[in-house]
Amino acid sequence: MYPSEKRGGQEHPRFLLEGFVDTLNACNLFDLGFIGKKFTWEKSRGTNGWVQERLDRGVATQSWRRLFPDAVVRVLDVAPSDHLPLSLQLNKQVYAPKAKRFRFENTWIREQDCWNVIKSSWETTAGKDIMHRIQFCCLKLEEWGGEIK
Repeated sequence: MYPSEKRGGQEHPRFLLEGFVDTLNACNLFDLGFIGKKFTWEKSRGTNGWVQERLDRGVATQSWRRLFPDAVVRVLDVAPSDHLPLSLQLNKQVYAPKAKRFRFENTWIREQDCWNVIKSSWETTAGKDIMHRIQFCCLKLEEWGGEIK
């Protein structure tokens, strides 16, 4: 889109750059920006002919941006390729400490009460989505398992 998005090699003819920008404008698309390395493609690294360019980008309409206001485009660093892939993250990630991971103890299988906890939690959450049912069952097993240790 801009001369500053290229390092090395011959400059692209101005009409090509302007044509791309005009096309995006005609389609009511705008650049989403990015996080990460400035250039997404390179050729002849380590030589006098080394060229780097930002060839890849995420674009969107204003209406799409309103639907996904926290969307972020990241340039991923993948060493063996001359193209760096983009990742589109639709929701902003907020740091939250990870909760203690549930661990099912195989010895619980021998306990009749274990089966009762599973059956009861499953019946209690009937009609809920599967993830809710599993999480509730894990919670009840943790409570029960903590008592018998």
